[in-house]
Amino acid sequence: MTCALVAADDAKQRWLLSAGVLPLLRRLTAGRALAGAEAGDAAADALAAEDGRALGVRRAAARLLAILSADAAAQTLFWGCGWQRWLEAAAAAEDCKLSSHAARALLHLESARAFAPPATAVVGAAGFGAMGGGAAAAPPGAAPGARLVLRDGVHLFSPGAGHHGVLAREGAAARSPGAPGLDVVFVHGLRGGPFATWRRERGAGRAALGHHACWPSAWLAQDLPAARLLSMQYAAPASGWEGESLPLWGTVGQLLDRLTAAGVGGRPVVFVCHSMGGVLVKEMLARAAAAGAPAHHRALADATAGLVTYSTPHRGSWLADVGWNLRYLGASPAASVVHLKPGRHLEAVNDLLAARHAAGRLPVLAFAEGVPLSLAPVLPKLIVVPEASAFPGYGEAVVLPVADHITTCKPTGRADAAYARLLDFLRARAAEAAAAAE
Repeated sequence: MTCALVAADDAKQRWLLSAGVLPLLRRLTAGRALAGAEAGDAAADALAAEDGRALGVRRAAARLLAILSADAAAQTLFWGCGWQRWLEAAAAAEDCKLSSHAARALLHLESARAFAPPATAVVGAAGFGAMGGGAAAAPPGAAPGARLVLRDGVHLFSPGAGHHGVLAREGAAARSPGAPGLDVVFVHGLRGGPFATWRRERGAGRAALGHHACWPSAWLAQDLPAARLLSMQYAAPASGWEGESLPLWGTVGQLLDRLTAAGVGGRPVVFVCHSMGGVLVKEMLARAAAAGAPAHHRALADATAGLVTYSTPHRGSWLADVGWNLRYLGASPAASVVHLKPGRHLEAVNDLLAARHAAGRLPVLAFAEGVPLSLAPVLPKLIVVPEASAFPGYGEAVVLPVADHITTCKPTGRADAAYARLLDFLRARAAEAAAAAE
């Protein structure tokens, strides 16, 4: 709860730091692990020995540290509290959420140190070895705002990849050797999550978020090592009973700000989306490309080198139409559901991206579900997004004959078309990016 309250409020973050939250958090949640690490014990063993409930505490602690460390002025407070070893052990954990949060915190500290004026640099601070860290001077002529900031809701599928450290030291949009040549950004849909949506097995519990279970971490990080793999998180309930969410336009603005702060737009980027995530990204690209959009938003639109969608209702879903109308009978559909209804706005956005595709600026790969899905025990199985809506009318189209709406983005193996065709698409975009950079 604390993380959600302070994530977008700089004043609250500064208040927590001034109130001494870092030493307090160290004593409450990490005392034993930190004490063991300082005594020479393996912090990773201490982390692994704790139960599932303790994992939730560690996730929350690492998330709060990632949020607070985004403020460059806080770096001396972190080094003074001795969080480095705990964060390094957490960043190497098998759990996707824990390792992502901890890695973001370490990268923030690394970038704050690299871009700090010499008079404020922390003398003797250890580098982030797992990320290829190490003390570094700020790059000559670094532009204001170039420092890497991975805001709350931006996750890393491969937190140990060396290119993260390059961006931390040289700037979010660095193009030097060792920097990623391509960004791949995953965006979930309704009721999804930054890791749960991209697991290989649908039946696994939501707590099963190990790197081995999420195919972008297990496969794509190996098959496309030069790409930075990011996953976005946003509030996406299907109804008001499941929680609150921003209207779609609010979520679009939120994602744009988070992505550009992370340096997305500084190199070619491909978006990989499930269901409503594709609608959200298309809205985002239309807004970023619009006349009068800020320069850094236009840069993101111009850098978009591809779009991949799994069961995205490009032309809307009749189920969303029914769900929205049920509000008259007491139902409480989420505000974003209205944007999934068939209508002129979806067609207008689709036409805009069709023009970019026709101009050779936006390759597209669209997957469609092949079997119906049971949404509730009392309802018959249904095709949630029919082929006519899953295909935008341009680009490559692939029907997955044995996948339903949920499992279209859960390939069973590397040979599964849902993964093999995606990998071919991404390799082609990576080759184009490399050729353009020469």
